[in-house]
Order: sequence, then structure tokens, then C-alpha cells
Amino acid sequence: MSALAQHQLAERRLKQFERTILNAATTMGDARPQATADAAVHLARHASLAVAFDPGLLHLLRINFFVDQDRLPYWIEARLLLSTLCRDSDGTGLYVMDAPVRDLLLAQ
Repeated sequence: MSALAQHQLAERRLKQFERTILNAATTMGDARPQATADAAVHLARHASLAVAFDPGLLHLLRINFFVDQDRLPYWIEARLLLSTLCRDSDGTGLYVMDAPVRDLLLAQ
């Protein structure tokens, strides 16, 4: 697969993740679903700094960086880990992002 095709696939995955969070937040009656979706993408950007991360690190990122104006609900963590942005690395409990997805998030 060419680099351009990989980049486009990464963009589609990111947009799908954002739409999924937006729909879930709307369904749950969130007062600002778009702000929640934007903050969830921002959490994914924070997580992309690490080559591999576990649910504990993702939780620490959420509670330490998204407590004030960008407050994120706890269920965002599971949605991110189970999304197409992340995958379990060989059943070790560590999650990784594919290189094109990680590069896209880091560039943002």
C-alpha cells in the first residue's frame, strides 16, 4: 500500500472514531457532544506520544490533562482502546497505534 493510501486510511479511521464518539455522546445526552468528540481526539493525540501504552497510562492521561474545560467521561478510554486507532500488541495488555495513524495524530 502506498504512503498516500495509508495516510488516507488513517484519516478515515480518525474521522470514524470522532463520529463514533459524537454519536455515543449524543445518545447519552451529553450537553456538548462535539466538544466531547474533539477532546477524545485530543486524548488520542496525547496517547500517540507513547509507542505503546496500557489502559493505566491512558487513564492517567485522561484524569491529568482533561479535568477542567475539556473534562472527559471515563467511557472514552474504552472507546479509544477498542477503536480502529489502537490494537492490542500480541495479547500483552499493551496497545499500539499503526504508524500512519500515529504519524497523523502526532502531526496534529
